[in-house]
Amino acid sequence: MAISMPLPGTGQDGRQPDEEPYRHRWQTLLAVAAVLTAVPVVLWAVFSGGPVGGVPLAVAPFVATPLFHRRASAFRRSCLSIGATLTVLGVLGVFFGLGFFLPSAVILFLAPGADPRRGRVGACILAGVAGLTMAGTAAFTGLLIWAFAQVDPLPTSAVEPAVSAEREPDAYVVELAPGTPYASVPERHSYDFLGMRGVTSHVDGVPGDHPRMRVWPPEGFSLSDEAHLKEELAALPGVRKVAVCPPGQC
Repeated sequence: MAISMPLPGTGQDGRQPDEEPYRHRWQTLLAVAAVLTAVPVVLWAVFSGGPVGGVPLAVAPFVATPLFHRRASAFRRSCLSIGATLTVLGVLGVFFGLGFFLPSAVILFLAPGADPRRGRVGACILAGVAGLTMAGTAAFTGLLIWAFAQVDPLPTSAVEPAVSAEREPDAYVVELAPGTPYASVPERHSYDFLGMRGVTSHVDGVPGDHPRMRVWPPEGFSLSDEAHLKEELAALPGVRKVAVCPPGQC
């Protein structure tokens, strides 16, 4: 029966004395911190929607990959590979929001060295840097939320004049009953009709033959003024119907 002897400088199982088989809880905490640091990116992607928001959602699950490796060596390889991948994607895909994964990449680079069994001082320093990175990300996220909260939407009154200036006001066709005051004077043209500055009107037809009156508001007429004009036209004596004149027919 052959007896195997361990190599000099190794333990009974052939492992180096200073080599630990499983990751330390500090390393686990840093891997969790990397995942939490990526949460603002995920929330931004969810609420922004669209094809751009889908890119960070596709990348985010890979940040948690190191947590699935308990062995120290596998954990170390996973942290370094995922961190390097996030760094490359963060630089190349900055316009897709992938740059916000860079803090998570930094923490993943620090996680393999945060093992107090190999040196407590060094592990504390790396864990502290990771904590500052996470805190800085949280502060930056809060600053962005505060900045967006300060942006107020334009009031309706500020938007309406611009919209009214770009659109041509509606003209109206008023059907008159024969024998009414406005129908008795054919081809009558009036300015500042109904006391409204710039409103013109013209009566078509001959007495007793279904006359109609066309009314044109001036340019720059607001939507509220148009509604008021339509109400005034409908209230005139002998008016049967008030309708919007089709474009090009007035």
